[in-house]
Amino acid sequence: MSIVFQPYTAPVGPLLLAARGDTLVGVELAADEAHLQADLRRRFKGEPVAPGVVSHRIICALDAYFAGDLAAVDAVEVDTGGTPFHRQVWAALRRIPAGQTTTYGALARALGRPTASRAVGMANGRNPVAIVVPCHR
Repeated sequence: MSIVFQPYTAPVGPLLLAARGDTLVGVELAADEAHLQADLRRRFKGEPVAPGVVSHRIICALDAYFAGDLAAVDAVEVDTGGTPFHRQVWAALRRIPAGQTTTYGALARALGRPTASRAVGMANGRNPVAIVVPCHR
């Protein structure tokens, strides 16, 4: 299945969304198409990437999120790519309930890597599906 991307107008500014079926694979906050395509080709080597229509399910979840239902994006499937450690961090970020906060140190300890708070912060900064995988709660 190929990866498609489309613009999405959000209250935070223009975004580009990328998906494979009902699975979100990218959110480009700066709506920079060249950057998004390069990132997708790096993470998903060999998969075709082209403009298209992102799943209605993903769009509806984001619409609901921006309308105030912060839990609406919790059910969106994601495929982040990344290293096993990055994927662990991003999964841990998704488990933080909306409205709660934590620290990189606490996330590192929860992952069984108590000295990896800087690595957790770096993984957070590389999050390819921002908003759905929260970088700040």
